[in-house]
Amino acid sequence: MSNVIALDESYNEPTPRSLGDESAHYGTNWANRLIGLALSKSSSQYWRDAKFEWFVDTFDDLGEPVEVCVCGNSGLRYVYGVANHVTGATLGPIGSFCIERFDSDEMIEQMRDMSALARLEADAKAGTLGRASFTVRGIDVLHDRGVLDEADWRVMRRAYRLGRARLRNDPALSRRVMWIVELTIRPALLTGVLAGGAA
Repeated sequence: MSNVIALDESYNEPTPRSLGDESAHYGTNWANRLIGLALSKSSSQYWRDAKFEWFVDTFDDLGEPVEVCVCGNSGLRYVYGVANHVTGATLGPIGSFCIERFDSDEMIEQMRDMSALARLEADAKAGTLGRASFTVRGIDVLHDRGVLDEADWRVMRRAYRLGRARLRNDPALSRRVMWIVELTIRPALLTGVLAGGAA
């Protein structure tokens, strides 16, 4: 408990009333700490409403499991930050299990999108950006974030579906993919700003 108080002096342990009918679902101390902190920074006083005020705002791969979540869970390598679209408050670092405590499919999708972009950014910075770096999710997020226009998105999705062996049999498509990666995707990834913000 003292760890959480040090992180945020305004923390109040959630009460069964503020948790509503969900108190049994969030019975663990770490989940209660997360929910208490999020409630203290939300406009709603009830978790069933407050959890929808939040979205995933940032992601960071620390390379080693060295971070501590706001709930007190230690050993995090992948950490997220969340922001409240009503109050403007932020909360972090948060691990993926705590993101799931918000019971929001949208936040889980945001978390997965940021992870896919971070993987692409890391490979671009390491000079290893290639077919193994790409996933359907990563390609779709590049399109959603405006990096790929509709035509380039379709080319990348088609190339991904074909696979490496069949792509080699289509030299024109292979060249087009190479141009898209080198002239559009890699420069956008090297700026490092795509994985840092919510969609």
